[in-house]
Amino acid sequence: MENDDTENSGTQQPKKPPEPPRDFSDVEQFLDGETPWRDRERSQLFPERPAGVEFGVLLKKTREADGGIVRCRDFTEIQQIIGKQSQNVEVVWIPGSEFGIPWELLPSTKFRGREGAWNYFSTVAKSKGLLGLGLLAFAIYQKEFFLIFFAIFLILPVFDALMTWLAFPKNLLAREVRNRGINITLFHKWLEKRGRSIKPLIGFLVVLGIVFLVQVFKSEQLSVFGKFMAPEIGEAALEKKAVIAGEWWRILTSGMLHGFIFHIWFNGSALYSLGRCLTSLSNVYTLTIVFLASVVGGSLASLAFKTISSGPTVGASGGILGLLGYLLFVALRFRKTIPFDLTNMLIRNVVLISLIGVLGAKFIDNAAHAGGLITGIVVGAIIGPHRQDWWNQKANVVTQAIAIVCGGVLAWTVYKTIIEIW
Repeated sequence: MENDDTENSGTQQPKKPPEPPRDFSDVEQFLDGETPWRDRERSQLFPERPAGVEFGVLLKKTREADGGIVRCRDFTEIQQIIGKQSQNVEVVWIPGSEFGIPWELLPSTKFRGREGAWNYFSTVAKSKGLLGLGLLAFAIYQKEFFLIFFAIFLILPVFDALMTWLAFPKNLLAREVRNRGINITLFHKWLEKRGRSIKPLIGFLVVLGIVFLVQVFKSEQLSVFGKFMAPEIGEAALEKKAVIAGEWWRILTSGMLHGFIFHIWFNGSALYSLGRCLTSLSNVYTLTIVFLASVVGGSLASLAFKTISSGPTVGASGGILGLLGYLLFVALRFRKTIPFDLTNMLIRNVVLISLIGVLGAKFIDNAAHAGGLITGIVVGAIIGPHRQDWWNQKANVVTQAIAIVCGGVLAWTVYKTIIEIW
């Protein structure tokens, strides 16, 4: 009996290469120009098709690569590039569209509503939940400290999933879910493109790091680990008795100090994240004013609830909470244009900080946190944008002048802090 290879029923037929999508109507309907991220003419999110490019990808410029336009043979090659380096892909060019499309908005991309909330929770719970449970086991020895990590790695994902679930009503149609997803994606890409200069913010983070290293160097602890866990706070920490005695500068200098390495790591990460968001929505002038005012507001609130025998308070948390309060005020004030997920993220941070404050009440100054948050909200009401086209508002001369003075005060505060702990 002869074998006929041409009639081998077990042979798998090669997969048909995917065809490029031809319908971009769900994207185009959003390009009505009502907001800058939905303005096709003026937005950088939708670059025109370069001459001679039928299939192509625009890559970001990174330290490892120059970026630029990559011509592709077909849609399959585009998908391969997206699969390998999606984070570096700006837009794709495909026949059927006159402009570049952010790859997340291709018709094949599905934006999940309530189903996405459960998927998110299950993914995060699997990756971080076990770590949270492991840290909980150490609560016998360091109850408050490890409960905080447990809250971050397990309780917070539950809250995130709940916020996503509430944001998508049950009766929302699949088309409406996708429309919301498109609006959110365009907003965040616009925010990233808009990104004001963050060099002053990075510079201030470096300064805080230098101050912490001075604290470590001046610490009387013998071990390196001990130094990083208990750095010197000298005569610059916030103490009610000392402030009453006339050392008012502690209201400012305490915001430049940190109690241990995890303290400055958490605060530095939060300051960078919130500060970058604030400068993108507003400007660096506003950032300077809000931070300094909130450091003072947090310190005054702490003094109001401190007793003479209370221990010293250090940390930039008051100023950071002020940035959060300002952003939350702006997001709620312009909730008709700012996508809900930014507001959800800010509310999430408030819940997280409140939860950490409750669990770590023995060593966390919750009054300073609350004072900084409230100060940020108040400053937002005073100098925050008030027009519906908030993205077009710029800092006026008065705001710029106040910000320059605040910058000078911050520079003096850093100098005074180092002098006092030296």
